[in-house]
Amino acid sequence: GKIIYASDASGSADIFEISPNGGDVRQLTSGMNRNYAPAVSPDNRFIAFHSNRSGVFQIWRMDRDGSNPVQLTFGNSESHWPEFTADGKFLIYEHFEPGQSGTAWRVPVEGGKPVKIADGFAVRPELSRDGKWLGYWQNDGQDKSPWRLALFSLTENKQIRTFDLPSTVQIGWDT
Repeated sequence: GKIIYASDASGSADIFEISPNGGDVRQLTSGMNRNYAPAVSPDNRFIAFHSNRSGVFQIWRMDRDGSNPVQLTFGNSESHWPEFTADGKFLIYEHFEPGQSGTAWRVPVEGGKPVKIADGFAVRPELSRDGKWLGYWQNDGQDKSPWRLALFSLTENKQIRTFDLPSTVQIGWDT
């Protein structure tokens, strides 16, 4: 019955909850650098988000009430935009390695080794509600290369189709 969102209203980027009528605002993170892109688990137990509280943006999970933050990804490169799988067992996210374009990865919600799930440049992955499909922005990873939407089958573990977009479409890491 609450809406979870990120805002700079506290003077830093933090995660909040609010009632649908606009009342009962509650701050769930505080004083931990910048926290963005909250996603609530299907069973309402956890909130996943990306944060630079450990130095570089990584994927984190906390209890639904904002307690018990757990870092799920590690390293010197950035990970962003987590989404829970339909069964709530994994998080899908975009990850950047030095000298490489963004790629789609998954990590167990309880922690463990992250696994790359799609080769090639894949940013802002978005899961279908049934958990069978993954969509993402894709291009050749070069300046001014055209953007496409890609459709990846998680059951077949392969990219199924791409959709060309007008050359005027430009995608940024946070847009």
